[in-house]
Amino acid sequence: MDIKIPEKRGSALRNSSIQAFVKRFGWVIGIGIFIFITLIYLSEKANTTTIRRSELTFGAVKRGVFTVESRGSGVFKPRLSWWVSAESTATVKEIYINSGDKVTAGQKIMMLSDPVMEESIQTQKWQVSIIEGNLRKAKSARKEALLDQEINITVLEKETYSLDGRVSTEQNLRDRNYQSMGNMQWESLQRELKYSRKHLELEKEKYEFIRNNHDSNLSVLKDQLQQAKFTQKQLETKYNNLNFVAERDGIIQELLVEVGEKVIQGDELYKLATNGKFIAEVKISQDEISQIATGQKAIIRNRDNYYNGHVLRIDGAVENGTVKVELEIDDDLPPGIRADQRVDATITLARLEDSLYVERPAFVQANREGWAFRVIEGEDRVERIRVDFGKAGVQSIQIVEGLSVDDKIVLSEPNSWIDKEEFYLR
Repeated sequence: MDIKIPEKRGSALRNSSIQAFVKRFGWVIGIGIFIFITLIYLSEKANTTTIRRSELTFGAVKRGVFTVESRGSGVFKPRLSWWVSAESTATVKEIYINSGDKVTAGQKIMMLSDPVMEESIQTQKWQVSIIEGNLRKAKSARKEALLDQEINITVLEKETYSLDGRVSTEQNLRDRNYQSMGNMQWESLQRELKYSRKHLELEKEKYEFIRNNHDSNLSVLKDQLQQAKFTQKQLETKYNNLNFVAERDGIIQELLVEVGEKVIQGDELYKLATNGKFIAEVKISQDEISQIATGQKAIIRNRDNYYNGHVLRIDGAVENGTVKVELEIDDDLPPGIRADQRVDATITLARLEDSLYVERPAFVQANREGWAFRVIEGEDRVERIRVDFGKAGVQSIQIVEGLSVDDKIVLSEPNSWIDKEEFYLR
């Protein structure tokens, strides 16, 4: 016999009530769940950096020929120029040219005057004249003294010759047992000859003494005259150098003095430069100067004109973070080129035939490991990665490791997200 167990009335009523509640307020529950999920998402989003895409600059990694270049700016400088300075204290009397004038070799430029030097030259001329007069007198006295002594020697030689003849004659007679005088006379004659010979010898020595004495005096006077003439020549050279003329064809680059102005020794008067022969002098950052060497090719730009050149000289000093580099210009320059005109130059440091490179971010350095912020396309997400950078050009930098072709990175300065591992774009 089947026994029917009646359903509990309370349970049925509860199920019916829940169904009715869900049916009536289900949409409210759904909205609540959506709001809860949204709040969780927004909470996570609040802790994530988000930057507008339009505020950033991007660059893509490329593969191909990478040229390492260095750029600098500067001016045209004359191939050869020099300052002309005053050689003594003087006053500018006349100026025949102006700054910027072309001059030819031998052309007058300016004249200085120095009354003190003019007086010194005149005094020195008198001094030379006095010494020349003394030299003439000394030569005349020498000649007179030597002539007098020669006369004395001649008289003594004559007397000695006569005595010698008499002694020889008497000796021949006595050798044959004859004599023309007594013994006392004979002895006296012999003594007289002896003394005469001695006297003649002494007079000849005196002649040599007189000659040497006068010659020594003449030598002193000649040295004095030579020194006086040398001093006169020096003064005259300095005086002549007060008249300035162009040493060669060129152009007056700078003129620093005016008529009536007093200058001292060493003061710069004007600057003369060779005309039409120029080099480019540019300033290169000291960070790049180690890569620059003489002979490297360069392109020099002046206004809208470009000229080929090469590195001629690298200055050894650093000035305000830059180093001066002189570039020889291989092409002919037009006639209108002037010194100090502005130029820009690009120096080719190296050429890499097959290399990865990207436009240079603002925050990386060449030949160092650094950070790059790579864009993950499709996710609007940017992640920070470690990259090994190589050589750097003017606008691009070589990628050694860490990025691949077509990778996209952020180039902008990472002011607000430098310490973030990632951020999002919107």
